[in-house]
Amino acid sequence: NEQKDASAIQIPEITATGANEAMDIEGGYCLSGSMWDATLLVGISAVGHAGSVFSVLLLVLNVLVQIVFVMIIFFTLTEAVFTPETVTAFRGWRRNIAHSPRFADTISSMSLAARVCGNDAGLEVAAGQKDAYEKIDKYMGSSKNPLPQPGLIMCILCLFMWTLTVSGEINSMLRFSRAVIALPRGNTVLERTEESARFLSISNRRCYFVVFIQMIRLALSSVLLVCGALWLSYETDMSNLLLNAVALEFVLNVDELIFENLAPLQFKHVFGLCSTTALPLPSLLHQCRQDFRWRGLDVRTVTTFFSCVAFITAIYAGFMMPYDVILRDTRHAICGGELDFLYAMGGAGLPLWGVLVPHGNTTAHVKNQIEVRGQTAYGSTMTLLATQKRAGLKLLSLNAHHSVMRSSS
Repeated sequence: NEQKDASAIQIPEITATGANEAMDIEGGYCLSGSMWDATLLVGISAVGHAGSVFSVLLLVLNVLVQIVFVMIIFFTLTEAVFTPETVTAFRGWRRNIAHSPRFADTISSMSLAARVCGNDAGLEVAAGQKDAYEKIDKYMGSSKNPLPQPGLIMCILCLFMWTLTVSGEINSMLRFSRAVIALPRGNTVLERTEESARFLSISNRRCYFVVFIQMIRLALSSVLLVCGALWLSYETDMSNLLLNAVALEFVLNVDELIFENLAPLQFKHVFGLCSTTALPLPSLLHQCRQDFRWRGLDVRTVTTFFSCVAFITAIYAGFMMPYDVILRDTRHAICGGELDFLYAMGGAGLPLWGVLVPHGNTTAHVKNQIEVRGQTAYGSTMTLLATQKRAGLKLLSLNAHHSVMRSSS
């Protein structure tokens, strides 16, 4: 009995030829609620002339909306926030402002650079520099985050999901085009029943129209893929990375929103009847007469995966790596090197470099620190500005030549 039961549930063996023949249809293509797929029904008498005209207007609206979105993303959101020019500007700020005695805090005896890099919430100036440093520090990883390069990792994940989303759109477009091209030629004939509808044949003009619209769909998806990838690559705000990826998917799905909310009811009813019956989808494997399947792995899956990996690799090598260098230079320009010192020009035209200490508290410990930094003292302890003297602060001047070397580094 056990042997009979085992033989009863045994799966029959399928030959390679039979497997290919069984998979040639690939399950067919079912129409989805989209203005792109709705082009197949435009001009059908069952949807009415007014419904067809209005559907064409909705199709034009869909194309225009996506074009406008693509243009906005390309011209306004694909530019890098930080560039070599901004690095130069931050270095100028660090040299001329961040260590100036005029902007030193008289209470905490800290330079402006030390306050910016210490995330001082009470800054009255240099808020832009503080925000830029905080964004870059979170993106590139700080001591509080155990992950190395958390922003880069999140950016790559968002790029991967965005690339998969567009790949699904492109695969859907290709399968729909193949299904339409495979329909018999002749007059457009739609066979309707109470529960379903299917195309028996379509005209050449309808086939060309549908394929042309799908080419527009492919072009928009491809441009949006590249623009969206650049937008994500140049985003340094961790909180906006995921939101931007979701916003890109929203732009890609505008066609579904327009169809769901604006398509005429009669048009949607006939479309729903057609979507219940899958369009025959001849396999490219049969057309090429080659067996691209190997142990259940098909060429479309492999092609999609490696195409996504190749695209992300190209974006990483061409845009993300150079931008990572700029981010490192920007972070170093704002908060690199020594922070808590002051720099100014003396009355004789010589640069003065020193640390800020409370008035009357020039202890031996502070003097020893200054001597280690400067090796030799230049002059005696002096007060640069009268305002600082009234505030009870002193600037210890050091060797002029040494101060130039330290400030330039």
